[in-house]
Amino acid sequence: MKGLLLKDWYMLKAYCRTYLMIAFIFFGVAFFSEDNLMFLFYPCILCGMIPINLLAYDESSHWQSCFLTLPYTRNQYVSCKYLIGLVIQLIITALSGIIFSIQMIYSGTFILSEVLILILLVYMVSSLNAALCMPLIFRFGAEKGRIAFLLMFAVIGAAGFIMTQIYQDLMSSQIVIHAIPGILTFILLAGIYGGSWLLSQKLFEKKDL
Repeated sequence: MKGLLLKDWYMLKAYCRTYLMIAFIFFGVAFFSEDNLMFLFYPCILCGMIPINLLAYDESSHWQSCFLTLPYTRNQYVSCKYLIGLVIQLIITALSGIIFSIQMIYSGTFILSEVLILILLVYMVSSLNAALCMPLIFRFGAEKGRIAFLLMFAVIGAAGFIMTQIYQDLMSSQIVIHAIPGILTFILLAGIYGGSWLLSQKLFEKKDL
């Protein structure tokens, strides 16, 4: 599977640099903005589209048919896309937490619980974006799944706005957030992502290429 990952890494550098550049621009705006939460959520939504775009490029170039002649399985192909998505989610989530922490330290308002809540919400948005969209793309393809993808993208975008409001409400109400609900939420998100991974494998196994 290393060959598949390397191929996607080359495609990531060739075709998805714009997504990464826009994400870093938003991170820069978030760093210098007081009301920066939506600027932190948007890069997560944007970068969550990268594995989906890699799938679209594979389909348009007929790579999905070509790779069947190589010593790889369909499950490995699906796993490659999910692994790339997971790595991107973790990197973007970590960057969001670092930027938010630095800004809070600079303003003298650093509170660890607030940072952890933000990290969880950011990871939630980026994780659900991929978990909900990827099975649709693997089942129907990039073209047929485009409408469903656009609808899902709108839902995730709205979720980013809602998460911003939830975070602000939690902080303004000064509710004490315990570790157990956060851990359970993280486990739930991991379960959803893993379930989406397995579902995509089953759907892709049945797809005619």
